[in-house]
Amino acid sequence: MVLFSLSAIEGCGVSSGHYTRLETQLATGQCGSATEYLAKSESDYGTNAKLIYLFDKGMVSMLCGKYGECVKTMQEADELSEKLWTTSISKEISTFAVNDFVQEYSGEDFERAMINMVAAVNYALLGELDEALVECRRLDEKLGLFNQKYDKEKNVYKEDAFGRYLSGLLYESRGNLTDAYIDYRKAYEAYMDYAKNYYMPMPEPLKKDLVRLARLEHQSDLEEYKLSFGDIDAGLQRDIKAKGRIVLIQFDARSPHKEEDKLIIASPVGPITLAFPRFVVVPSGHGPATLIAESDTAAVVRGESFLADDVEKIAIKNLADRRGRVITKTIARAIAKQALIEGAARASSNSQGNQMLVRQALNIGNLFLERADTRTWRTLPGRVYLSTAFVKPGDFRVAAEAGGRTVPLGSINIRAGQTRFVFLETMFN
Repeated sequence: MVLFSLSAIEGCGVSSGHYTRLETQLATGQCGSATEYLAKSESDYGTNAKLIYLFDKGMVSMLCGKYGECVKTMQEADELSEKLWTTSISKEISTFAVNDFVQEYSGEDFERAMINMVAAVNYALLGELDEALVECRRLDEKLGLFNQKYDKEKNVYKEDAFGRYLSGLLYESRGNLTDAYIDYRKAYEAYMDYAKNYYMPMPEPLKKDLVRLARLEHQSDLEEYKLSFGDIDAGLQRDIKAKGRIVLIQFDARSPHKEEDKLIIASPVGPITLAFPRFVVVPSGHGPATLIAESDTAAVVRGESFLADDVEKIAIKNLADRRGRVITKTIARAIAKQALIEGAARASSNSQGNQMLVRQALNIGNLFLERADTRTWRTLPGRVYLSTAFVKPGDFRVAAEAGGRTVPLGSINIRAGQTRFVFLETMFN
């Protein structure tokens, strides 16, 4: 029977205090200090959490407007995560004897996917749209590999809806309407799954993009969209071609972090210790912002934001999907440890009393040795919002209304048929 449960125990690696200091610097606009602090803290991540350091380094670069540096770091993280993910099974077996912290952290599936999502967004912000498309395709390929590894019925995160929608926007910006519609359609199907699995509605701009492009070559799909969306004003493609498009991507709130649940179970040979990770939600964020585009020659254009990716819910569900695998491995490790403890006790003495003392001492040591793997990418956003607005060609001052304040996002020039991406962070302020 279960004797007692210990919850919310901090894992190994960087402390909560580290993230408190880092987030405070980011919230107060001290980008130079945040970058310097992170560089000095690299050793605090330990030898088995280099990937998390790269995650944090890349995100700090992005949040400080250094999109090129973020891309380089995400590429390094992608290469490392691929190398670690393909590590031989023999190395993984070694963690049975101690705990998962012995093995270098390779990331949760959703974290490995988010590497490419973050890289794609940064490329888009740089105006390097072809490179952004490459990252979207890489994201798709990676999710395909994950789904081959696991039973698809037990792996809900089969497709990233926002990644698909972003890919469609990028294709349309390149004038490739056929591939744009294909990805809009796949995003539509993915968001249908999101509605079931994460209770997340489909973004309104996607509905309009689907209907608008379906009128060109896929009119047979229009009845389906009418049943799903009702009658919507999607605009005509001939009118849209004469305009440019501004896309606001907003990273909002903080992603959940892992803590440890520990169970101690009585057995004839002594207490058996089991430890499992769980995600803890961090209440934060401002919610969706409003895109504002102003020019000297046209009326003010406003675009409402819609939830495009709920990283928080994806993270929690992703961990729940692999909980069975975590439990199986934890129990196998507990059995292996008990066998080692019993062998050591019997080898220590011929006396039953001495064997009992050794067994008790080793079980007490194992109580502190068995740890759940609570490492995670803590600088990810909890939610991603997206807003789009079609505007006449010209010069625009772009801003966003968020949390009762107006945040300037710079000035842009936009041509007919061009798509420009802008970014807003409301994760820490």
